[in-house]
Amino acid sequence: MTTTKHPWWLRHGRFIGLGLIAAGLVLALGACIGVQRATYLPNELAYIATGGITGVFCSVTGAALVVATELGCSRRRLDRLVDHEAPAGPAALATGPAGAPAEAVVDLVERPEPHLVARSPR
Repeated sequence: MTTTKHPWWLRHGRFIGLGLIAAGLVLALGACIGVQRATYLPNELAYIATGGITGVFCSVTGAALVVATELGCSRRRLDRLVDHEAPAGPAALATGPAGAPAEAVVDLVERPEPHLVARSPR
């Protein structure tokens, strides 16, 4: 098994993303408090433009980073499973764990709709 160095966002993206989400919520909350305390309309718009929009941007970016990190980790796990547990051939696909016959087989050959065939173990 070869080890490869993954990009920084795959190693620490989950924590950075959660930090960005928290920062975005703090910025949005600060914008709400600033708008509530402002007495002049241009000041309210300034709070909305700086705090509100920046807070939403940070939250969305953080959520995207968390999702991308989780997808990358899942893909690496799936690649490891496929590499190490690939079946030997068609006979390995038809048997279940420990060589037992499969419980159900989906037949897709020359039929308009898939047909499920249940077999009892011997």
